[in-house]
Amino acid sequence: MNARYRFAIGIMMVLLALQLNANLREATKAYTAKQYEISLDFWTKELKKPGSNNAQILFNMGNCLFQMQDYSKAIVCYEKSLKEDFNQEDVHFNILVSRAKLGLGTNNKEFITNDFLKKVVYCFQTVTYQYLIILTAWCILVAITIRRFRPIQNIQTLIYSLIGVCILLTMMMYVRSSFQHEMSTGIITNSQASGYSTMTLQGASKTIKLGEKVEIVDQVAENIQIRTESDSLFWIKNVDFKVI
Repeated sequence: MNARYRFAIGIMMVLLALQLNANLREATKAYTAKQYEISLDFWTKELKKPGSNNAQILFNMGNCLFQMQDYSKAIVCYEKSLKEDFNQEDVHFNILVSRAKLGLGTNNKEFITNDFLKKVVYCFQTVTYQYLIILTAWCILVAITIRRFRPIQNIQTLIYSLIGVCILLTMMMYVRSSFQHEMSTGIITNSQASGYSTMTLQGASKTIKLGEKVEIVDQVAENIQIRTESDSLFWIKNVDFKVI
């Protein structure tokens, strides 16, 4: 690559970094000044940029919405932040506080059965898993080469152990990716959301609590069948909730 082009690319990267830092400063400044809508707008723009720390940005967006007393949408952002990095105690706490503000319970066993598994698989970022898998694979190749030309006691056991580690890391990365990209749950964001027993949304209805976390069971056109935290099945309009 021509030195002139390398210099130009370097300048562009520096300018991009400066712009990013400027936006972050403006977002933080607006939040400190209690201009939460302006701060939220800055964070929303940052979320769309490649290479952003989505977990932190979504957490900050949730904080803005919380201060605006839009607790259900704050929960949406907090839940999305956990999909990026589940091991964030502050985010878990803020979800509990937001749910309490909406009169929802804080102990919901229906949706915490996978918490332990998530804590384990989220111990590393995806890119870290990739590096560890590559490193382990190289170690396996080195061990196989050593065994071929210079047999060492217990080298075969080491090879099997490294293969097991490589498989385990691959499985953990896959499970983490599955949790991160699953689209099977949502948060009720419409205070007037009503649940019906039929997909036509006719007949008797029941109000679904604002901020409640629901599981998506089925979808027909614009209507969604959900399972609520009380394990009840209802049909609602898809505009009444946000997928997380």
